[in-house]
Parts: sequence; structure tokens; C-alpha cells
Amino acid sequence: MDETTTEPTTALDYDGPPRGLESGFEVPGDDDHEVVVTRPWDIPSKVGITVGVTEPPSEAGPATLFASIGLAESAEAPVELPAGATPPLSGYHGEAMDGPREMLLVPRRAGVEMDDVVKRDLGCWRTRQQPFPEPTTGTVVLDPGESVGREYYLVTPWSSSVCLPSGTFEFEADAGWSFHVSSFDLVQPDRSRFEEADVPDLPGFAGTRWFHDPDPRLFVEPQMQSLGLRGGSTRLVFHNQRWRSVVAGRRSWALYKFVDDDWYPIAPLSSVGDLSHVLPGRTSEVELSFYTNPNAPSPEDPTSVGGLGEGTYAVAYPADLTIPGPVEVDDDEGTKPTAALVSLVGQQPAFEASDAVDHVRDEAGVRHVYTTADESSVATLRLREVPESDGRDGSDLQTLVLEQVLQRDALRDALVTFREAGDDVDAIVYHTDASDIEDVTAWIDPDGDGLAFWFEDTGYRGSYG
Repeated sequence: MDETTTEPTTALDYDGPPRGLESGFEVPGDDDHEVVVTRPWDIPSKVGITVGVTEPPSEAGPATLFASIGLAESAEAPVELPAGATPPLSGYHGEAMDGPREMLLVPRRAGVEMDDVVKRDLGCWRTRQQPFPEPTTGTVVLDPGESVGREYYLVTPWSSSVCLPSGTFEFEADAGWSFHVSSFDLVQPDRSRFEEADVPDLPGFAGTRWFHDPDPRLFVEPQMQSLGLRGGSTRLVFHNQRWRSVVAGRRSWALYKFVDDDWYPIAPLSSVGDLSHVLPGRTSEVELSFYTNPNAPSPEDPTSVGGLGEGTYAVAYPADLTIPGPVEVDDDEGTKPTAALVSLVGQQPAFEASDAVDHVRDEAGVRHVYTTADESSVATLRLREVPESDGRDGSDLQTLVLEQVLQRDALRDALVTFREAGDDVDAIVYHTDASDIEDVTAWIDPDGDGLAFWFEDTGYRGSYG
């Protein structure tokens, strides 16, 4: 029967956690199976919550978790929160994120012995009859400096023949906060065909976690490490096997080409801001398609890249990756992306204009290139050649490779038109939409100050209007 009370009758006295808290444990007898408790989510305002493991399972007892909720001494007033029968947590059934499975938490209560509520059966700790108290709709009042804590036995339901079955299980408290218990088998990365490769870290990041030199706790594994360019695809699977959640852009990736001992960013030209938590033991994946023909990918397909030639590439996935909280090595350790080398085999793409050009018109040594018949596009890209006397060594000109140019239709069309124009043309003004100009600046001119670059032994300077 439901009842309302502000004085829980099942409280145990704790002066902080009864033992040191851990984030997880290795399941005894199975070194490849681990159970991890995540940090709590949706914590009510003004309070602090602690959740962790006090004991791994053993023949003497089940795995034990401790949870507490407290109010800082500096708080100006008491806080009242929904609590249920066994504060701070009265949600005993953890539902799996990906199927009809569950894990159970059995609360320790005053006057109730462990053997009265759980027992060992076929190597697993499971519940006895009526292990949970009668549900209530009570509240708990916390005064400044006060906390409420309790231990819970983490046990296997009778429906599972496997102890602490694999899955990610969510437990929710009456006050709205929740946490996950992740139970998973460690996945070992396969050997990379590039295991002897010696390449620099990817530019723009604090470092790189390479698949060919893997951290078995955090890595991305490509389904294919070598593929043809007529139209090849590879799936990349990101594994988080750390004892903490990581924040990642599940659709964020970056492609680079390795040329003359340097990495050149190729794609994508815009990022997708869909940051989310990847829980311990969980994976995230993306499938990318690569083509020689720069016009092959659909503009609506953010996972296809055209205009690629043969060579060694790197894919960072997720390109947006953060490990919250303290990190083990240094301040940069928490922002290194996971990446894999991929070999693309095929022919070089043709350097030809796209079908965006409608017509051209010459005026006083300047060739104007229009993408609309009525010449209505107001954004412009202006290019002129750098005199040979400026020289290449020691100049401020960066080097662009063919694959970079072919991703940017405005730059691609302007350069092709410039080459075809002849000696009477000193500059190109390409008229297009503002979004096409924004594509030009991605990666190679992020501040929009104007391009200064070498491309196939010719120097160019560009500006926008």
C-alpha cells in the first residue's frame, strides 16, 4: 500500500561511503567482462550526488553499489526531494537501452540481512522472494550539510542465465536523477595493416589516437583499410571501453590525405554539432563512401566524398571527442580524436570545372564567371596569380592539393577557368552564392582573410566580395 512519509524507516547510518568507491570492476573469473557505473545525470539543483562501487561480486556476496545525495553546508535553506521507500534511490529495475533485459538493485535496509533478500544460484547472485520494500511516495528533507546514503546489491535477474548480463541499464530515482550500469565484454582491436606506419599527428588537434597504435580502451576500427576509388565504402566503429563516458559527435568525422610528409584536410567542409555521451562499453559508427568522380556524391549525402585520388588517407572519427573530468596524462589528453589510416586505390580525378558555370564575360583583363543566367549572384571569389618573382620559398603561401580544390566548386571552377583563359586575362572574378564562398574558406581559410596558396606549381591570391 502506498503511503507518504518524510521519515524513512529503513535508513542505515553512513558517515560517507562505507568503503572507497570505484567506477567499476572486472567480473571474477572473466577477465574480459567488466561492469562500470556512470556518473549521475539530471541532478536536481542545489544538491550533490555520489554513485560508485564498494564491492565487486564474490562467493561471499554480490556486487555492491553506494549512492548518496547531500546538501552543501553553504546552502541557505533545506531542500525537500521525492525519495520513495529507500532514499536516495528507490528505482530497483534497470532497463536495458537496447532490448528487453534488466539488471536489479536490492537495497540494504536496517534489520534485513543480506541472506534474506539475495542468494547465490548457478554462480550468480539473484533475488530471493520479496527483496524489495513496499513502494511509498515519500520525500526526504536535507538540511544544509546533511546527506542520505545507502548501499544496494547489484544482482542478476532470474530471467538471465548469464551473470550480470551485457548491456547498458538505466536506473532512475524518484527525484528525477539517474545513472547507468554498463556491463560489457572487452573488444580487442584487430591488427592494422599499417602497424609499422610512422606518421605525424593530425593537424588541428592536441594529438591522435591511431588505430595502428591502439589504446584498447578508446579506438576507432575501420571495416576496410584498403578500398578502390571507383566507389568504395568503409564503416568505422568507435569503441569506448573506458570506465567513464566520453562526449563525442556521433556524425563528426574528418578526412585527410598524406602528401610529402604532411596531412591535408579534405572533408567535410562543414561540421555537424550533435554532441552526445557515449557510455562505457558502447560503440558509435559511421559509414563513409569515397569516389574518384568529384560529382558522384549527392549534395544531400554528408558521408560521401568525391574528387579523391590514390594515396594514404586518415579518417578521424569522432572528430569531436572529449573525455570529461580528470585525465591521466595531461590537459590535452582529453581532446585527442581516434583515427585510422586508409589506403585508397585508383586513378587521379580529372581537374575539370563543375556544371555550375553558366557563362563568362571579359572586361579589361578580368574574366567574370557567372553561375546564373541573369548574373544575380552577389558573392564573389577573386583570383590573381602571384608573380614568379615572389618566389615560393619563405612566402606566406600555403600548398593546396588537388583533392582540396575539388571539394570547393567555386575555387575549382575559378582555377579551371583561369587556366583556360589565356594570357590576356589577369584575374578571375567568380560570381556565386554566399554558401559557395563559405565552402572555400573551410579548413584552408577559416578566418576569411583571403587565400594565398600554391597549386600545381603556380601561386595565387584570392579575396572575397
